[in-house]
Formats: sequence, structure tokens, C-alpha cells
Amino acid sequence: MKKSKIIKKTQIIIISNNQKYINYYEVFLKKIFLKFFLKYKVSKLPIVTNKITLLTSPHVNKKAQEHFCSKKYKTIITLKVLNDNVLKTILLVLKNKIKGIKVRIKIY
Repeated sequence: MKKSKIIKKTQIIIISNNQKYINYYEVFLKKIFLKFFLKYKVSKLPIVTNKITLLTSPHVNKKAQEHFCSKKYKTIITLKVLNDNVLKTILLVLKNKIKGIKVRIKIY
């Protein structure tokens, strides 16, 4: 009996407020993917900026304002995986992440 090769498509979504953290983690993941001979594709999504204005004066003075801006960076890495053991290894590696990063995994 022949075993059919099942190709699973996996997306790793990396989200952070700091671009350097994403770049460091991306280089780390690329080295691991090369070690396992995995094909990957990296795509960076546009930056999402949130602007907030707060009144510093408790009274009617509208001119006393402070402005804050936060940026959110996203990167998506797409993998094609043939073997479940390699996928399990990748999931173990993803546990070793930087504190300022959120990682989501989607498996199709």
C-alpha cells in the first residue's frame, strides 16, 4: 500500500510593537527552516498606527492635550510541510520566543 504524502500549509503570524524583535525572530526561524530543508515565504504586512489624544487639563482648556502614537508590525511566514514530525519540531521551537512578540499559527 502506498502512503500518500499530505502537504500541510502552515502560516506563522508574528505581531509586535518593535520592528527589531520581528527581524531577530525572523532570522532565527529562517535558520531553523534551512536546517530542516523547509520551503518558506515571508511577507510583511502594512504598519497599523493608532493615535490617541488625551486632555491633560481637568477643566475646559482644550489646548492642553497630549498625543500618543502606537505602531503594530506584522509578518507572515508561510510553510509547506510534508511530515508531521517536522511540524511538531517547529511548534516546539516557537515556544522559545522573545517576550515582546505574539505568535499565532494557522494550519490548513
